[in-house]
Amino acid sequence: MKNQKYDKLYRHPLYLLISKDINEIAKLTIDNKDEGRTIVNSRQYFVTKIMYPFFEISDKLKSLHISISLIKNYSISKELREFITREEYITYHLEYYFISQIALFDRVLHLCNITYDLGLSDRYVTYDVVKNNSNVSNECKTALKVFNDYLEKKEIRKTQNKIKHKEKLIDKEMYRAALFEVVSRDLAGENTKDLKEASLLYYKEYLKVKKGEMTVEIKELEGFVINVFNALYPNIEREYRNIKL
Repeated sequence: MKNQKYDKLYRHPLYLLISKDINEIAKLTIDNKDEGRTIVNSRQYFVTKIMYPFFEISDKLKSLHISISLIKNYSISKELREFITREEYITYHLEYYFISQIALFDRVLHLCNITYDLGLSDRYVTYDVVKNNSNVSNECKTALKVFNDYLEKKEIRKTQNKIKHKEKLIDKEMYRAALFEVVSRDLAGENTKDLKEASLLYYKEYLKVKKGEMTVEIKELEGFVINVFNALYPNIEREYRNIKL
């Protein structure tokens, strides 16, 4: 799960607080693998509740970084290239990129649910429910609002809903490159060298800009997560320290 390129969350005090216990839990799991269950103490039990959403958040942030690498590498087999255009390939990964941003926010909400012991079932872990709960600190509510406002301003949730329920993502900035690509495919058997070169040129320009935009966006998203962690940490540390072994 941990990767040096995406390890900023692993340097946060929240992770550093529970990291030793995570290692102990991992060892216990290995030692008790033949018994089919692992018995943990009260503090380790608390850590497992925090650990799983933490890893899910970390993995989702990592997947956003991976999206940048994937849209740049149209490295599928020749057989697949016969019916998957570069435009379709890029669009597929961009759609996942948009959906993953909402998934990241939702995972943060689940961590809040656990941290403040709200007792909400999964279907009720929504922004409106969490932000209106009196058990949630004002610092956390503020951090969540900044995160949510970003998603609304960038129309991430609106775009995700459209992708999931109505139609595929349409990126007008990719139009020229996709047009030359489609035409070069339609003119099978004819000299399409210039069309293909033009398509590649426009894709190269498009991807350069898109990579820059996504890099900035992911950095902002990471900052929102860190801010929520900062707000959650005092509560987590207090409960962690108060557990009697």
